Amino acid sequence: AGPPADSDYWYRPVGTTSLAGVRVDADTALKLSAVWACVRIISESVASLPLPIYRVRPDGGKERDTGHPLYDSLQYQPNAWQTAQMWRQQMTTSALLRGAGFSRLVAGPRGANTWIEPLYADWLTIPSKPGEAYTYRMPGQQAETISADQVFRLDGLTLDGVRPCSVIEYARESMGIGLAAEQYAGRVFSQDGRPRGVLEH
Repeated sequence: AGPPADSDYWYRPVGTTSLAGVRVDADTALKLSAVWACVRIISESVASLPLPIYRVRPDGGKERDTGHPLYDSLQYQPNAWQTAQMWRQQMTTSALLRGAGFSRLVAGPRGANTWIEPLYADWLTIPSKPGEAYTYRMPGQQAETISADQVFRLDGLTLDGVRPCSVIEYARESMGIGLAAEQYAGRVFSQDGRPRGVLEH
């Protein structure tokens, strides 16, 4: 019969098994030290950069638009539990591992759509056409619909302008080889580096 339609089973990230026999997804790829180091360095570097909002002056120049409703959210505190640096790092990490980072605009201290709350990409169903609503379902909870104008996206590479391309998916085989080699080495060292048998000639 299988799990019921509203079971968390159907909303888990699938991942794909590489030719090396190792399942590769965004989470297992982080077990490779090279992937971890690259994601950490890039996300921390991007997070340290300021993110002000500018407006164009009549003379063609620009100046900071500190009165914009999202200025303080992007520059200092996007929501009640994160600093702007933490949020930028989370969004960049999601873009690196899953192809895009997603957040939802909700009501905040400065009015409607002034708080920016991150959305976990694996729980989000991305529409196939621009402008269509998203579906978000946290484990153990009912799915909710989020309109496209409430979703803030940080896209990486995309082929159709809608669906993000995951670097992990496209580099699955090389990462699978790396994970398989680490697992093999771990099993060898767990046996004191000695083979299971001896051949005599």
